[in-house]
Amino acid sequence: MIFNKNQTVQYPKDRGLYAFTKHRKGDFILFLKETSPEVLQFMHIPDRYVLSLTLEEFTKGVNDQLFDFVEQLPEDVFEVASANKIILEKNS
Repeated sequence: MIFNKNQTVQYPKDRGLYAFTKHRKGDFILFLKETSPEVLQFMHIPDRYVLSLTLEEFTKGVNDQLFDFVEQLPEDVFEVASANKIILEKNS
């Protein structure tokens, strides 16, 4: 994986997968959607729980290199991950 350490991010990429580079190495967050102005919904991987971050928390995390952009998932893979989140919400 190639990471750009000099990035300045304003908003997560659609279907964007981000890897933690500190504290939780080996874990990822997948951007799902914006739930309200300035609040973003992610899925934590591998545990598959929903994580909400403010836009400010997200940009600070990327710009401080807490996590880095890995790739933009293909639509079919993203749909499977989103469906997985819905199943988890129904079972909880």
